[in-house]
Amino acid sequence: WPGVLHSVDPWCHQAGYVDTANIAPHEHGRAYAVALRVLGEFRERSVLHKQFSVEAAKDFPAGSLDFVYLDARHDYPNVLADLLAWTPTIGSGGMLGPTPARPRRPSHTPHRSSRRA
Repeated sequence: WPGVLHSVDPWCHQAGYVDTANIAPHEHGRAYAVALRVLGEFRERSVLHKQFSVEAAKDFPAGSLDFVYLDARHDYPNVLADLLAWTPTIGSGGMLGPTPARPRRPSHTPHRSSRRA
């Protein structure tokens, strides 16, 4: 495949969002550093976009992408916003692979550093 991989993530803690992926700020910093290191060897074909999904979608022209895989916030309003933002960027014959919306479950608890004492 001769294309370019665009990885989008804000790599930041989101106050008020309860999900196991919403880790502490310093952990996001480490995760971003790992992404830079791992994908760094593919610089000509890999671009990291440190921003929120809906904002990043505005940077891609309509019909310019062959495949979009979304794994962002998992609540219904945000999944819908992602679908509305990214669908126009997919070209003819392209594919969209979203992460499904899911209700909050007891296993999705705030990270220890975000709990109130």
